[in-house]
Formats: sequence, C-alpha cells, structure tokens
Amino acid sequence: MAAGLALVAGLAATVSVTTCLVPGPHGATRAQPLDWLSMLPLVWWVNGLVRFEPRAVRRWRSALALACLGAGAGLTAAMWRAEDWTLPALGCAVTLASAGASLAVHCDSLVAREGPAR
Repeated sequence: MAAGLALVAGLAATVSVTTCLVPGPHGATRAQPLDWLSMLPLVWWVNGLVRFEPRAVRRWRSALALACLGAGAGLTAAMWRAEDWTLPALGCAVTLASAGASLAVHCDSLVAREGPAR
C-alpha cells in the first residue's frame, strides 16, 4: 500500500512539473516526448520499489521529498506566470497527501521493520 501511494505521489508531481514545462492544454502535454522522458525515472524507481530492492527502498524518503518539491515548483511557476493554476494546485495537493500517507503507512510496514529484500 505504501508503494502504491508513493507511485501516486510521484505521478502527480511528474504531471505537475510537465504541465509547467510544456505550454498548452493538458492533452497537448501528454503528446510531448518530454512527458514520457520525465516518467522514466519514476517508472524505474517504482519498479524497484514494488520488488523491495535495497536501492529503491533506501531512496523512499528522498524520492518523496523530490516529488513534493517538484509539485510545489510546478504550482509556484504556474502562479508566477499568472496562468490557471487549478491543475498544478490539485497535483500539489495530491502529491503532498499521497507522500504523507505513504510515509505514514511505511513506518508501520514490514519493510521498515525488517529492511528491503536482500
């Protein structure tokens, strides 16, 4: 459950950052290669996380902190450019809520008690 919440947080942050970097409506952003390239690190990390690889589990907190910073930067950039910042605000809220829930669930999990798979 904690890994799934981490995936939601990372995905929402990636969408917020990509929406900030690529101008145009949300549908046009999805067609950009930058969007797909920005998803690769997230997919790589979550793939290791669901298999409880040591590297991915050790980077759990830092990856979620990076996701929160990215979502906040996307929201700040949208407000700075005086755009409609509804989608970045929603992405930031989802990222913060999912990251917090992921860390809360992770603290009581078997992975936190016994460590990652060897």
